[in-house]
Amino acid sequence: MRGRVAAILLAIGGGGCLSEDWIGEGDVEPQEQLEQQCFDYTRWDGTSPSVALETDLLGDQAADGTGGGFLRRACGFSTCHGNLQKPAAGLFLGPPLFSFTDPIQIIPEEIAAVLANLIRRPSQIAPALNRVVPGDPQNSFLMIKVDGCFTPIAAQCENQLPGSVTDHRCGDVMPRGGQPLVPAERDTLRRWISQLTE
Repeated sequence: MRGRVAAILLAIGGGGCLSEDWIGEGDVEPQEQLEQQCFDYTRWDGTSPSVALETDLLGDQAADGTGGGFLRRACGFSTCHGNLQKPAAGLFLGPPLFSFTDPIQIIPEEIAAVLANLIRRPSQIAPALNRVVPGDPQNSFLMIKVDGCFTPIAAQCENQLPGSVTDHRCGDVMPRGGQPLVPAERDTLRRWISQLTE
């Protein structure tokens, strides 16, 4: 039942950053089971297809309720990374896709804020690592958090934020409390970072 309530809250934009309390049997996997194998970049070619931040990662939802950028869908809740004034970990990733039943359109200033929060900005958890290093998803903390590949960087994580579900020094796999991004979404994010230039 709680899992269904959480899904409804997420669907209407009133939830976000689910805690472990919302995870019911048969719902979302507990965070400690989400650490995945590290992505193998040895044969990775992120040059195509091209990825656009404005449409692929942050796009608005269509009037029929379909589509929308997956960063906003998975991360843009007001209690997570969707509140421009007070985002979790100081990281704004765009507004929610909708508020209750009304779609929210992203504006150019919000897109600029997302970029300013990401590109070459140190992570709060691992200050030696930038959130996004243009052209280098393997060393971008955002990609590491989404992939859940913490073992190689564990020594660099020094500021675990309050509210983490796990006790890992790098915190939780993102998005926290929800389903991990599917491989195609992670690869789109990886491709966007790969295609960024200085």
